[in-house]
Amino acid sequence: MKFLKTLLLFSCFIGSLSGWAAANADETIYFTGKSFQDKRDGIQFIRPEPPEGDEFFTISSSHFHYFLVLPYSDEWRFTLDDTSLLRGTCGAFNVTLLARESDETPEQVLKQHKSYILSNPKTKGIKEIEIIKHGGISVLRNTVDLEALSGLEKYRGFEIRHFFVARKWKRELFLLHLSKTVSPGEAFLEDKHLFMLTKGFDVDFMREGEQ
Repeated sequence: MKFLKTLLLFSCFIGSLSGWAAANADETIYFTGKSFQDKRDGIQFIRPEPPEGDEFFTISSSHFHYFLVLPYSDEWRFTLDDTSLLRGTCGAFNVTLLARESDETPEQVLKQHKSYILSNPKTKGIKEIEIIKHGGISVLRNTVDLEALSGLEKYRGFEIRHFFVARKWKRELFLLHLSKTVSPGEAFLEDKHLFMLTKGFDVDFMREGEQ
């Protein structure tokens, strides 16, 4: 196959998107580095052969028709609950996928979320927030100073890089959020993350024959 929170800010993000659809379960799935399929929501985890498999793995759902590319680790933990289609964490990474019916465009949703972040009195430490284009796809990028957000000196020099991208299938609107905590002096490969959010995210998986 070819490859195309701090918690505060994350909870604000969830709170701003009431009405998004969620999975009908509250269970945990662990990805330990091996490809497998889980009956819940028709989720399939695939780790490609190296060298791609040393950097990425994929998650897809035949029930909700999404396909994601995420950074490889054998310590990912994913939750199916009543707040999202998929929610995962692995060390410094967090990912969330939401969906709802909407007449809004992906660009409108990103602009609304940017406005929400800027107007929320609980939001702290924003260093940069803007909507950029990557491969013709709009991405909301938000960089947060973790020390300013948390109020803890031990996080001096730490940042959280947040990325949001939206996809549309007819009236089904999907919103993907990927974040990473970056340590002082750590090289952050932004192009790699933008690749996962744009080329590595689709919402037409196994929709053959749908009208």
